Amino acid sequence: MLVMSAGLLSRLDSVADLPMPMLSIANEVSPLLGVVMCLIIFGMIVNTAVGTVFSFLSRLLPAGTATFRWGSVITGVVAFGCSLVGFISLVGEVYPLFGYLGFVLMAAVLLAWVRRDRATKAAVA
Repeated sequence: MLVMSAGLLSRLDSVADLPMPMLSIANEVSPLLGVVMCLIIFGMIVNTAVGTVFSFLSRLLPAGTATFRWGSVITGVVAFGCSLVGFISLVGEVYPLFGYLGFVLMAAVLLAWVRRDRATKAAVA
């Protein structure tokens, strides 16, 4: 991790605008290393996508059923369609959206905590 950070910082001016700066640095070191890094990044993306789709669907549908399998196919197709938008555009839209949703969730949790605290105090008194 330290070597990767040092590599990024040493070439910050040339990789700052790239969507995948580590891939560019690996490709500069060796084209073979670039291919290996590309496969590693692809594997990490697929692993994250599969885990995310499974955890999302397992909360909505019973796992192992035909409905779950169809839900997996539909969610996978939608996710693939979203991936065609482009990594930078997708992250630029999704990250702020989830940030705002996080603020809404924090407000809801705080409101529920205050209401529960007031109800507890009223029940004790």
